[in-house]
Amino acid sequence: MPYKYIGVKSLYEGRPLFKLLCHLKDFGKNRIVYRTFEYYQHPGEIHFYRILKAQPEMDEKTLHGRVVAERIFRGLRLTNPVLLSEEAYKPDFRLVPKEEENEFCQWDKVTQYDIKKHAPHRSEFMAMPPLLKEVIRRQRLARGEKVEAKDLLLPAYKIYSGDHNINEGEVDSSILSDHITHPYDTHKDFDPAMIPDEWNYERYNLQVGHRKWSGYVEGHGWEEHLAKEEAEQAYLDKLNLKAKLQEQQV
Repeated sequence: MPYKYIGVKSLYEGRPLFKLLCHLKDFGKNRIVYRTFEYYQHPGEIHFYRILKAQPEMDEKTLHGRVVAERIFRGLRLTNPVLLSEEAYKPDFRLVPKEEENEFCQWDKVTQYDIKKHAPHRSEFMAMPPLLKEVIRRQRLARGEKVEAKDLLLPAYKIYSGDHNINEGEVDSSILSDHITHPYDTHKDFDPAMIPDEWNYERYNLQVGHRKWSGYVEGHGWEEHLAKEEAEQAYLDKLNLKAKLQEQQV
């Protein structure tokens, strides 16, 4: 009888890491494991880990511990080992049988990671948003300072994390639509010139969606608030009296 799945299928299709390593000699030292989620994200590429050292915490469910491993991600052999402690509990790991390791790893296709060649290229600066740019420009002019193009740029290189290559002098756009790709590129930047002349700029003061009874603020509207409370109480008393009369008639 075929299985019938209810709800959304899990992205994880394996076991917690220590459920595998605790059954191996030296907790799986030099054995090859991989995460199914990485193949889901980047199918057709090479991803796996070679266990260097594992130290389980010996907790009740054998889910947590410290694992140091050599990582190969998207065919690149990372320079430094990685720590898998935060991911070890996820049911997403699979063990490669020893006799299949050479065929699975494809070492001849693995390339050594090089920062200058493989790290992403990023712009050195980012353009200021229009409003911030105008504020900075006016402040500098008010102080009698000269406004240059470099004064209206943000040092984007200071916020980057991880490996990256800086494209010196390159300025990244601050317009959101320039960074959104298909199918989410329906965003259009706001242009004040597109506002029709007959647009009503007056304050919206209709009572639709407002609370029925206004809140009390000391010194403002207390009489009105009290009058509304009295009117509400009188209405409730009228309903109670009507209900009592109906009960007496029955």
